[in-house]
Amino acid sequence: MTHADTQDRHAAEMARETRIGTTTLSERSDMALVSLGVKRGAQVPVPMGVSLPGPGNWHGGRGLGAFWTGPGQWMLEAENVSEADMTRNLRHGMPGLSISAQGASRVMLELVACDASTIEDLVIRLTDLDVASFAPGSARSARIGGAEIFAIRRSFNRLALLVPRHDSGHIWQVVNRAMVARAAAPRCVANALEPAL
Repeated sequence: MTHADTQDRHAAEMARETRIGTTTLSERSDMALVSLGVKRGAQVPVPMGVSLPGPGNWHGGRGLGAFWTGPGQWMLEAENVSEADMTRNLRHGMPGLSISAQGASRVMLELVACDASTIEDLVIRLTDLDVASFAPGSARSARIGGAEIFAIRRSFNRLALLVPRHDSGHIWQVVNRAMVARAAAPRCVANALEPAL
């Protein structure tokens, strides 16, 4: 077992999860996070079969996802794959691109609610994003608790937050407080939840 695999397993063992009212907040330690950079003018690849979206968008399916983080830059995410394996596979299949594992510096938190209004209310409480233009399939930079993060609207009832690891404890508390405040609002009847990716 490599050092990276040991780190991945340790992170999975330390993953947090809490449920307040009808909303669950969890740390997605089962997800590999890898940044991908493409040189200006180079052809944009389709890594692992995922089309790389434009600014403000997220594409996902079959346990894979990608979102735009800046000009020529994307974040790739994959469920139940080690970052070491994902990075190795990407480097082998796409030489000349800038590829680096991000799990050591970033944490993916995910909110799962029973309806769209709960997620939209939490977006309003937590960020300065315009919820009207933050539809499923959107990914935007935002600030939570003074930290710069990426917010990803995976579906009507799922919101993912990519946060700096050193701020993750503080952001967890901020999100938890927003969930407690939201729990006082009228509750909904749980719908069937969509896949995470």
